[in-house]
Amino acid sequence: MDANTNRVVYKERYGRWVNKLECADEPCSVHYTEFSAIASAKMMLRKQGGGTLIIRDHNGQIKERMEINPDNVVSVMRTEGGFK
Repeated sequence: MDANTNRVVYKERYGRWVNKLECADEPCSVHYTEFSAIASAKMMLRKQGGGTLIIRDHNGQIKERMEINPDNVVSVMRTEGGFK
């Protein structure tokens, strides 16, 4: 996949969470929590036909990388201790 289909979620220096295309200069959305930034990025990836979601930690290192499929079904699985 090329950089046009990759989204990156990271914490900016002011403490907010950013969701942006990997190749973009400006963020697509800014959030108060990591959870909402990831949810927003997943929704955008599904709408654009799928791609890779990259989550970075506070040092800029890749914490998690996941492939998002272009399906229209959003599934939430209840697990012990929270949602997946």
